Parts: sequence; structure tokens; C-alpha cells
Amino acid sequence: MKDIQTSNIESAVLNRIKGILKLQNGQTLAPETNLFGYFDSLSIMDLIVSLEDDFGIEIKPEDMTAEKFSSVKNISNFIKEEISEH
Repeated sequence: MKDIQTSNIESAVLNRIKGILKLQNGQTLAPETNLFGYFDSLSIMDLIVSLEDDFGIEIKPEDMTAEKFSSVKNISNFIKEEISEH
């Protein structure tokens, strides 16, 4: 998975978030959309576990910052960094 493109990561993260949040047709999220307010504690943990499984990474508690998880774009950049480190 190391050769995955940033756009592919963004697309996969966006699709995963849409699934977790059960967004209805017509509801959209852009890569830059601020995600605060969309998640409760259970859905954010669902996202963390899903991202770990989807991308074969481990997200440590210290990595779960507001900055890294504020948007699809920031989450995607974090994942790309994690993948490139392994």
C-alpha cells in the first residue's frame, strides 16, 4: 500500500466517513470540510479502527489530535505520512 496516491487516500477516507456518518444522498463533504460536529465519540472510534484496518496503520492516542482529524484532507495527509514511515 506504500505506493498509494494521495487522491486515492482522500477518496477512500471520504467514502469511509460518508459510510460511518450515513450521509444521505445530496449531503456532501469536501476534502477541506471541517469535520468537528459531525462525529460523536463512538463514530470517531469507528473511524479510527476503520482507517487502521483499511490502510494497515496503527493510530496511537497521541496521533488523535484535532489538527490531524479536522478534515478529510488532514486525515489523508496523516495517513500518507504513516504509510511512508513503514
